[in-house]
Amino acid sequence: MIVIESGGTKSTWAYMDQKSASAKFIETVGLHPREINSGKKQELKEFLKLNKHLSTYCEVYFYGAGCEKTKGKDTIKKLFSSFGFKNVHVDTDLKGACFALLGNQPGFIGILGTGAVAAQFDGKQIIRQTSGLGFIIGDEGSGFDIGKRLLNAYFNDELTQTVNEDIERYFLPETDIIHRIYKPDGRKVIASLTHIVKKYAHEKEVSNILDSAFESYYNTALKKMPNISEIGFVGSVAFHFKDELKNTLSKHNITIKNVFQSAIQPLFQYHFQKAV
Repeated sequence: MIVIESGGTKSTWAYMDQKSASAKFIETVGLHPREINSGKKQELKEFLKLNKHLSTYCEVYFYGAGCEKTKGKDTIKKLFSSFGFKNVHVDTDLKGACFALLGNQPGFIGILGTGAVAAQFDGKQIIRQTSGLGFIIGDEGSGFDIGKRLLNAYFNDELTQTVNEDIERYFLPETDIIHRIYKPDGRKVIASLTHIVKKYAHEKEVSNILDSAFESYYNTALKKMPNISEIGFVGSVAFHFKDELKNTLSKHNITIKNVFQSAIQPLFQYHFQKAV
């Protein structure tokens, strides 16, 4: 059995190594169904060539972004079938997060990373999903949203000189920040500003940015959830800003049950325990 968690930039493969009887994790190219091209197919081919033992596993559980609809699921199934995998189960990264955080128990989960989304799970299916509108019109509380708020404060002279200088150093050798963030990779560049936010999270101006971002996440994603009092999270933003997120949600009587930077380890554990 192989369990795969995939985003746009990378996929993490998890399996039980038969020799060492321990879980192994390997990263490879991201496998978003709308971004499967000849280059990615070749990368995957080379990856499987170097890891021939993976072809001996008869079952694959794939959880990825872009797999909400049948077309996306079929694209992934067809891809893996072309490499000889017979039993391929495909579902969304959100469903994977539900299994990772809740197993087969009902509850609420959130993903806070580059993007943002929340879901209510009944133990088998997602019965409600909120936020997740993408970075242009949504994703409040995400890495991109926090980075954007930091830049907004920078351009409006709301930050200390020390924070301003770190932002400017981050963009070097580019001095025209506006020009830089509107390049094709601007979304990633802006989201990466969270490392500066983390560094200065103790400063009032930056702390206010985090509180505002997570308050917006509550209003757009969690406020709509019925009788929510506890939630689990996956994602780098939730993991690195756990305390700030906890403080904001506590104002709305919501406690955080657990937080994982990535869903892959608890997700693999979930499937492994089911298979035993």
